[in-house]
Amino acid sequence: MKDVILIANAGSSSLKISIFEIQNKKVKDKIYNIFLEKNVNKILFHINKKQESATDIKDDAIEMMIDLFEDWWKKQENLNLIATGHRIVHGGKNFNKPVIVYEKVSKDLTVLIPLSPLHQPYNLQVLDLFLQKYKEISHIACFDTSFHFTNPPITKAFGLPKKYYDKGIIRYGFHGLSYKYVSSHFKEMTKEDLPTKTIIAHLGSGSSLCAIKNGLSLTSSMGFSVLDGVMMGTRTGNLDPGVVLYLIDHEKMTTKEVTELLYKKSGLLGMSGESSDMRTLLASNSPDAKFAIDLFVYRIVLEIGKLTAALEGVDCLIFTAGVGQNSAVIRKMITEKLLWLGIKIDDTKNQKNEHLISTSDSKVKVFAVPTNEELIIAEEVMKFL
Repeated sequence: MKDVILIANAGSSSLKISIFEIQNKKVKDKIYNIFLEKNVNKILFHINKKQESATDIKDDAIEMMIDLFEDWWKKQENLNLIATGHRIVHGGKNFNKPVIVYEKVSKDLTVLIPLSPLHQPYNLQVLDLFLQKYKEISHIACFDTSFHFTNPPITKAFGLPKKYYDKGIIRYGFHGLSYKYVSSHFKEMTKEDLPTKTIIAHLGSGSSLCAIKNGLSLTSSMGFSVLDGVMMGTRTGNLDPGVVLYLIDHEKMTTKEVTELLYKKSGLLGMSGESSDMRTLLASNSPDAKFAIDLFVYRIVLEIGKLTAALEGVDCLIFTAGVGQNSAVIRKMITEKLLWLGIKIDDTKNQKNEHLISTSDSKVKVFAVPTNEELIIAEEVMKFL
């Protein structure tokens, strides 16, 4: 019988489950990649990219996903589940590292739902369901915000009265699990030490950038929420707060409507009127699609400039996540606007998506590498076993 750990990453309409084999107290191989998604009125169940079933939705979708998984799990007689790990988007001011979850921790995390209303409820719902169903094993919560606990106070503060800072209305930063993976596995992937002053660009459906100094997060583009920073697939990125006030006061939008607009109807999708998928937009002949891509690139270039200032220079730029690792076109568009940093890209290496894509005489080394949030969670879980 194989010992395994389960890693869960829940969204509002989907659940990703990765099952890793454990040998000699180390994470070995991912043996199952399970994806459940809500599709119109059905839940689709995929195992290792093959659809296994389509079930009519009759109840709470997330609960049904867990039940479908459990039905499948009961048939896996050769697997012994020893622990679970869970991606939790928001750890607030108190959770600066992964924790074993028990009742009080679960309540403390529930209090943070208003800080991440579109992610935290589903993260916690799945965590609580696993707590109920598998009481005899440990369940570990890993936070997207924890990596940024090293940010100095000056980088966290807004220009609001201090009482709001004390209440936790600060810049938290997100995508921390991705940044931790890339920074901690960088040498393994590239055979080089992580340079002192590094900027990592996590570019996907959600996008952010992080300035890392001596291996630690200094500051990042996302702030109080995952709306902040660069423009994303469906999210606005940086937005003058006055726009929100205007939408409420003059467009007569409710807070629910504004939330829907900012999180789900803006970004690449809203600007292009076509898609949030970069591949679709790159293949489009629409002027609006081109403008959306140009704005995406422009905002990223501005953010790199800002983070370079925070670091007081930059030695290395790393692209990661779906767009960052795989789109040579977007990387080229971004780096062409960074010639002032002395960046030079090798077009052949860039087209091949090699790890090192800069030329030998580039003043800043540029890399394109994968991220693996599930694996970094699995490695964190093993520290508790």
